[in-house]
Amino acid sequence: MISTRWLDERRAYWKRLEQLLDEVGQRGLSSLRRRQLQELGLLYRQIGSDLAALREDAGSVHYAEYLQRLLARAHHIIYSSAERQSRLAALHFIAYTFPRIFRESLGPCAVSTAIFLGAAAVGASLTYRDPDFKTKILGPDMVETIERRQMWTHSIVAIKPVASSAIMTNNMSVALMAFATGVSAGVGTIYMMAFNGLLLGVIGMACALAGMSRLLRCPHRYRDVNWNYSKIPNRNNVLRKNFNHDRVLFVQHP
Repeated sequence: MISTRWLDERRAYWKRLEQLLDEVGQRGLSSLRRRQLQELGLLYRQIGSDLAALREDAGSVHYAEYLQRLLARAHHIIYSSAERQSRLAALHFIAYTFPRIFRESLGPCAVSTAIFLGAAAVGASLTYRDPDFKTKILGPDMVETIERRQMWTHSIVAIKPVASSAIMTNNMSVALMAFATGVSAGVGTIYMMAFNGLLLGVIGMACALAGMSRLLRCPHRYRDVNWNYSKIPNRNNVLRKNFNHDRVLFVQHP
């Protein structure tokens, strides 16, 4: 049994939602401020719970029908407006929202870029001064590949779907790792940016010294993909051969 006191307390929220819906009906959804939009969403969810409670009480059918109509109006405004705006949402984000957020975050973006490029410059300088430095970072196999002026993309031609998914997964893991390590007061994130910048500088300079500047496309640290060899079906001899003998470059966290 729904008490009269409960109805009196909740009726104020129902009226408030009705006022917001009337304002939207007269002036459009854009007339609401940010706080009012948040209030609209909150009231919509709360009153949905009220409707569920009223439906359990046989003596509150009148109130349940009223809330049903009210929520139907709110649902139409909230979700139909989102569908109309979705067509231009991406364009609006690229043209206005992203540039505005970038300008607001210009300081952190500049610091991040400086850390990345600074580490890349250090890596390039050390590689130029000490030829053995690139071997310590890249390993002898990768250095030998660079000295042969062989692009890393040559080894994945026969396994494009597998290689592309592995590269994408690895790059996503790097991005997530950089984000997650932000909980360490930014120390982990700074390390990730600096480390990847160092790799960029080392491979860039190594390729430049080997005369591969024009061939250079995607300088990243490499990882042997033989660990995936056991998961490849025996019937796919071509794929097994590629994984068994070739190496593929990936961006990877240490």
